[in-house]
Amino acid sequence: MRKRIAEISIGVVPVLLIFLAYIGVNILPVVFISLLIGGLFMLAKMRGGIAIGATQDRKRRKNGPAKLTFAEIGGQESAKQELIEALDFMVRYEEITKFGIRPIKGILLTGPPGTGKTLLAKAAAQYTNSVFVAASGSEFVEMYVGVGASRIRDLFKEARTRAAKENKESAVIFIDEIDVIGGKREGGQQREYDQTLNQLLTEMDGIYTSDTPRILLVAATNRKEMLDNALVRPGRFDRHIQVDLPDKEVGFIFCSSMLKINQ
Repeated sequence: MRKRIAEISIGVVPVLLIFLAYIGVNILPVVFISLLIGGLFMLAKMRGGIAIGATQDRKRRKNGPAKLTFAEIGGQESAKQELIEALDFMVRYEEITKFGIRPIKGILLTGPPGTGKTLLAKAAAQYTNSVFVAASGSEFVEMYVGVGASRIRDLFKEARTRAAKENKESAVIFIDEIDVIGGKREGGQQREYDQTLNQLLTEMDGIYTSDTPRILLVAATNRKEMLDNALVRPGRFDRHIQVDLPDKEVGFIFCSSMLKINQ
C-alpha cells in the first residue's frame, strides 16, 4: 500500500508543479520545502538504520562467548598471575572492603597484536563468575554527534541488566582497541570522539557503588601511548598489565590454546 502511494505521488507531484508554474504561481518555495522534507526523511531513515545496527550488536553480545578458564590459555603465565591478583579484589570484595581497600575499577591489557588479550578478558569473566559483555572501539565511532556516547551508556546498561537477570553479582565489560575512542584530547575543535570518551570516563567514575551488580572494565590496546591521561590514571584503569609474545618453550602451548578456542 505504501509503495503504491509513493508511486502515485511521484507521478502526481511533477504534474502539479508544472501546472502551478503554468498558471503563474511561484513554485520555488514549494520545491525548497519539498527538498527539505525529503532530506529530513532520509536523515531519520539513516538514524533508524544506525539504531537497528546497535540492536543487532546487542543481540550478538547477548549470546556471550564460550566459557574459558586461565588453565586453557598457555604461554602467558606472568600476565595471568598479575591478572588473577587484580581480579581477587573483585572476587573477595567483602573481605577487602573491611580493610578500607577500594576495589579496582579497570584493567588495561597492553601488548602486541595476537598475544591473547581477548582470551584473558574472557577468562577473567569466568574466574569472577561474571557476565561478559564485549565490544570493539570501532562500534562507537559514527559521524552523528552523540551516537558514540549513547552506545557507551547502552553498553553499561546492558551489563547491569544481564547481571541482574542472570542473578550475578558482577559483570565484566571488555572493550577491544580502546585507543579508537580513548585517544588523547586536543584543544580546539570539539570532536565526536571526545564526547564518547567523556561518557566513558563518567561511567567509570560511577562503576563501583554499594549496589550490585559491580562492573569491572577490561580494555585492550597495542598503542598505550596514544591513550588520554584522564583514562589511564589511577582510579579508572588502576592496573596496566603487559601481555607480551610467548617465548619459544611455551609458544606451541599458546598456539594450541588459540586453535582450540577458535574451533
